[in-house]
Amino acid sequence: MNKLIFSDYGEEGLFAFNLSKIDCKLPYLVCSLEFDEEGYRTFNIDTGEYEGDIWFIKYIEKLKEVAKFEVQVLKNHSHRYFIYKVMDKEAYLKIWSKASSDYRIAEITISGECDLDMVIDSIKNNRFYDNLKFDPKLVNWAYTQSYGGGSDEYYAVFYSKEKESVDFILKQINGSSKSNFIPQPQ
Repeated sequence: MNKLIFSDYGEEGLFAFNLSKIDCKLPYLVCSLEFDEEGYRTFNIDTGEYEGDIWFIKYIEKLKEVAKFEVQVLKNHSHRYFIYKVMDKEAYLKIWSKASSDYRIAEITISGECDLDMVIDSIKNNRFYDNLKFDPKLVNWAYTQSYGGGSDEYYAVFYSKEKESVDFILKQINGSSKSNFIPQPQ
């Protein structure tokens, strides 16, 4: 399994979407909700209230829901998961654009050619999506974000069974003015 780590602030999810166009298979987007939907409204620090619409509703309506399930994480807390077939590029990118915010819902984008039942079982067995525990061998390729430790410190992680996919992603990183490759220890 090949692995790339890179920064893609401002382009979250874009390279994986572009790769799916070459695959000629629409990818899947796995999202999770830790909170009730109301928790995904913008919090106004001055008024102490949530306001506006739930930010992601208008975007997920443009994707095709293919699975949903709930996983008990703690005794009194569960995560709700939704898997979407990515039918709309802009909606998909808007969802990924919140990857480093408290309101994030995007977890992982996976190749359109995979066994979704095995992916769901993997998430359920680990109780929640964790890119350190998720087995990327279940899919041809996967894109995710990983928390780097500080405020707004996320980085992209791309896994692939095929070197050609890695080369494609590297070419996009090198051609981007926003993204950069993060050297990895060998």
